[in-house]
Amino acid sequence: MVKHTFTLFVVLFVLTTSGIAAGDVERDRKARVALALSATQSGPTVAPAPRVVTLPNYAEAYRRAVGRGEPLVLYVGCDGRHPIERIPNAVVGVTAELAGYDPGTVVIAYPREGRVFVHVAVRCPDHGESVVKSVQEARMRIVAPSGKSEEAPVPLNWDVRASR
Repeated sequence: MVKHTFTLFVVLFVLTTSGIAAGDVERDRKARVALALSATQSGPTVAPAPRVVTLPNYAEAYRRAVGRGEPLVLYVGCDGRHPIERIPNAVVGVTAELAGYDPGTVVIAYPREGRVFVHVAVRCPDHGESVVKSVQEARMRIVAPSGKSEEAPVPLNWDVRASR
C-alpha cells in the first residue's frame, strides 16, 4: 500500500511539474519575444556607412565601355578638384594623364566596333547637366555615328602570358 501511494505521489508530482515546466517555457518564449521587440524599437535606426567604391582606371574603363556598349566618361587629372559624378548607364573612370589631353579634362567617348571614339572633351569644373547631356549625345552616336570622330588612345595591355 505504501508502495502504491508512493508511486501515485511520484506520478502526480511528475504530471504537475511537467505542466509548470510547459507554462515556464511558454512564459520564457513570450519574454524573449518581448525583449527582442523592445530592442529593435528603441532609438533611431543608424544607416551603415557608405561603401567606398574605387573607380576603374583608363584601361579597365575602356574595356568595360567596349564590353557593355556604354559611353565612357573619363576624368583626366581631376582627382581632388571636384567630386566625380556617377552617371547612369555610362562607364566612369579616372586617370592621372592621357596622351593628347590636359589634366583637368573630362573626356566623353562612345564605343563602336570594338574601339572607342571621343565625342567631346570638356574642362573639369564643367560638371552636372552638361556632362549628362554630352553622355546622352554620345549614346546616340553609338547607334548612329555622325561625321568623323577621333579615336581614343588604346590603353596598353600589360597582361603578359607565357607561350608554349
